[in-house]
Amino acid sequence: MAANNSVIEIIGEVTLPLCLGGLGDRRLDTIALISPYVEELMIGAGWLKEHNCVWSFGSSRLSIDGQQYESMTRRGTRRCRRVYTTTDVVIPARYQMDAPARSTIVTMREKVTDQMIDSRRLGPGVYVGRTILPGAHRNLAVRSVNTTNREQKLPSDTFLGPLQPVEMASNQSEDRTVFPTKEDTEEGRSSGSVRGGPTAMEKLIQNLPDGLTTEQRKKTVALLAEYDVF
Repeated sequence: MAANNSVIEIIGEVTLPLCLGGLGDRRLDTIALISPYVEELMIGAGWLKEHNCVWSFGSSRLSIDGQQYESMTRRGTRRCRRVYTTTDVVIPARYQMDAPARSTIVTMREKVTDQMIDSRRLGPGVYVGRTILPGAHRNLAVRSVNTTNREQKLPSDTFLGPLQPVEMASNQSEDRTVFPTKEDTEEGRSSGSVRGGPTAMEKLIQNLPDGLTTEQRKKTVALLAEYDVF
C-alpha cells in the first residue's frame, strides 16, 4: 500500500538472483512481487528481518546474515513519476478525448499531492494536453488530441509524459472549461467557440512553446488556420 493508502496492484512474482559484493561473491535467490506501478527494486522489512540485517547509516554499511557490505548512494537526481495508458486508446479524426492512464511510483513513503502532465507531441498530429492529475496512481484521465483526418491509436502502455509537482492557488475559482465532445464537435466548429471557455484552437495556440520566435509563432498560427485543425 502506498503512502496515500491506495492499493498497489500486484500482477505476479518472480525469483530474482540478488548478487552481493563487488564481484557478486554471494547470491541470494529472492522471491519478488511484480507491479506495473513500481519502477525499481524495493527491499521490504520482511526480507531485512529474514536475513538478520543491521543497517549502519553512519558508516554506510549493511550487515546481511552477519556479512558486512557497503551501501551505495544513487547518483544524480531522483527519478520522476511517469504516466502510461492503461489500455488501447483509439482517438477519432479531428477529436479530443480523455485517455485512461496510470502513473508509476518513485517511493512508497512519500505522500503524493496533485501533479501535472504537460503538453507534448506523441506523434504526427497527436498531442497530450496539459492536465492536472490527483495524487492517485490509478484511474487517471489524460486529455489527448488528434488533429489529423484519420483515427489514431495509442497502444496500451504508451508513454504520455512525466509528472511535475504543482501548487494549486487557494483563492482561484476552479477551472470548469467544457471541452467539445463527439456530440457537439460540429456545433463548436459552426459557432467558432466552445461552451464555457476558449476554443480548442485558442488553447492550442496558448500552449505553443515559449521558445518560438514571433515570426515562427505567426507562421504556426497561420498554418493552423489554413488547415482548420479544429
